[in-house]
Amino acid sequence: GMLMVYSTQSTAADADGGSAATDDGAASEATSTDASAAEETEAPVAVRAPPSAFAHFRFEVDDEDEPTEAVLYVYELQLSEPVRRQGLGQHMMMVLEATARHVGLSKVMLTVFKTNTAAMDFYLRKMG
Repeated sequence: GMLMVYSTQSTAADADGGSAATDDGAASEATSTDASAAEETEAPVAVRAPPSAFAHFRFEVDDEDEPTEAVLYVYELQLSEPVRRQGLGQHMMMVLEATARHVGLSKVMLTVFKTNTAAMDFYLRKMG
C-alpha cells in the first residue's frame, strides 16, 4: 500500500472560503444565477504539487525463514526537506500503526541502514 501526503496551492479566493470583501469590509458570497456570468468566471482550482511525503508498505511475515506472525512492513518512508522535523513523519507512522491494528496486526517492522543516523534517531527516540 501507499500513504501519500500532498500540499495544495489554491487561489486567494479559496484562502478565505470563497468570499469576497465588499467596500464596507463585510464578506459576501460570490454566487450568480446568470448562466452567462457563470461561464465567464471559472471556479478556483487547487493545483496538486508533487507529494510532500509518502510511505510504501506491505503486509508480510516477520521472518521469511521462520515466520511467527504477520506484520505491516514499511519499505519506505520519505519526507521532502521542507516538511521534515514538523511531526509529519511521526504522524505517518502513527497512521501506519493504526492501519496495522485495524487489520488485526500487532507489529510494524522496517529496516534502516546504520549509517542513516537521522532515521535511526527518529525511529529509536521519537517512535520508541
